[in-house]
Amino acid sequence: LEVGVGPAVAPRSACLTIFVYVPQTMEAAPLLFAGEGVGKDVAEALDRLSERAAGKRTPLSVLVDQAVAAIEAGMAGHAGWEEEGLTDGGFDDVAFLSANHRKAADAFICFAVAAVRSLRRVSLLDPFPPTLLDGLGGRDFDACSQCLLSLPSLDPSVRPHHLSSQQGFLLRWLLDLKGVLIEGVKDASTETEHACKGDFVIGLNHGNEPSFDAAARDHGTVRAYHGSSLENFHCITRCGLKSFSGTKRMNTGDVYGEGVYLSSDFRLARSFAHRGKTWPHSTLGTHVTCVACCTIALHPNIKRQKETARMSGGNGMPMNAIPHTYYVVPDPRFVRVDCLLVIPDGTPVPPQPDRSRDTREAAAGGARRAVRAQ
Repeated sequence: LEVGVGPAVAPRSACLTIFVYVPQTMEAAPLLFAGEGVGKDVAEALDRLSERAAGKRTPLSVLVDQAVAAIEAGMAGHAGWEEEGLTDGGFDDVAFLSANHRKAADAFICFAVAAVRSLRRVSLLDPFPPTLLDGLGGRDFDACSQCLLSLPSLDPSVRPHHLSSQQGFLLRWLLDLKGVLIEGVKDASTETEHACKGDFVIGLNHGNEPSFDAAARDHGTVRAYHGSSLENFHCITRCGLKSFSGTKRMNTGDVYGEGVYLSSDFRLARSFAHRGKTWPHSTLGTHVTCVACCTIALHPNIKRQKETARMSGGNGMPMNAIPHTYYVVPDPRFVRVDCLLVIPDGTPVPPQPDRSRDTREAAAGGARRAVRAQ
């Protein structure tokens, strides 16, 4: 494959050309070659990536992400690249987000922070930000945590519009869901009558999904909800719901068989959602909870189990009997996450002007050095 890499709005002639060799079988590793006009530093970085890929059998998608990160680092300071926001100080697209997208970005940062803080971060922070890989292509969790926690407030009224290179690249990556469009933020009352004031939903548009669309057309659909720990939502947002029945990652059992478990009642799904701490400059309070609002294509393999759950009314109120239906989806292709219902919890910390650029740069320094090592 001949691939042009450059600023998003640059003409093809202004892009660097690299070649990707894709082997016919999985036994061989993909390779990278620099085209004409590629500088020595970038060409050597691509050679090193190819050598590591051959030894570690790096997946092609990961290799391409690493190649783009190496090119961005190698081209920092070159004319034309900084103007398009590929180097320090040129991240207006994420520094000046609309109010709705600021809320979505705030939630996505919370998801990533919860994942990187978890003892299961190796499996939960997947996919991993490619610009925070270490010099050997490994995942640098400490640099990722440091970069996430050093992010300034997203409120443009209380901070200078400056992001370090690593912060800017990380925010762009968090908002790029690879084919899923963030449709904006709405009040959660549009999704369920059981939402509270301040709750909101982040709409997700998946476009065409042939397997889901065919099953929905042939068998119909139903609305259902899935609650999970906050640390799981980084992966859920980017990869969809997965079945972990029968594996070490299963948390709540599989009494009705293997598959993804959803409920027709939001309140029951909410009881399975465990809150997590936010990041230092979040406007969502001290903790956040999240529930996935889904559409199920009613394929014949999907199991349904009606039952009545008894849940505490809270604050000394009597138990509530909640009739609902469990849906067990063995094949995740037939469940689609349409929106994320985010439940802020706790009083937000008032945003403070960020007057110390040097302090923030120092906090993000470890993350920048990880990329420069490539």
